[in-house]
Amino acid sequence: MTKLNLKISFSGPLLKTGGKDIQRVAEQTVRDVMSFGEVYLNQRLRPRPSGVFKTLAEAGPKYVSIGNYRRNVLASVDFIRKPLGAVATIDDGNVLYGPWLEGISDRNKTTKFKGYNSFRKAAQEMQKNAGKLLQANVKRFTRKNR
Repeated sequence: MTKLNLKISFSGPLLKTGGKDIQRVAEQTVRDVMSFGEVYLNQRLRPRPSGVFKTLAEAGPKYVSIGNYRRNVLASVDFIRKPLGAVATIDDGNVLYGPWLEGISDRNKTTKFKGYNSFRKAAQEMQKNAGKLLQANVKRFTRKNR
């Protein structure tokens, strides 16, 4: 299974003194980061001009990709109340050829295909954009509470 995990714990004096607002901002940010990752993966796994992800027009009826792998890539977020935190996951639903497409299968060592590294690249993009998403949520929340 190809999987991307995110574990976050919230702590500090602001949360202990009625920091429900901070908790809401943090939870929304976790949802936004995971949604960003899911959209990013969906875009990366779309049909390409070359390779396995071809459209009917590009490949002809015999070799078209039906998008099964892309349909199985889903995000889930669970919030934990004690200790306060979140467990978020994006995975490919245990699609058999998922590790090969990612490039982490033993078969990638014996073939020319080294994988698309989609999950690794998605994790890097999520990390780059998490701060921006947090800032946007903080701004949105502070505007609401003025």
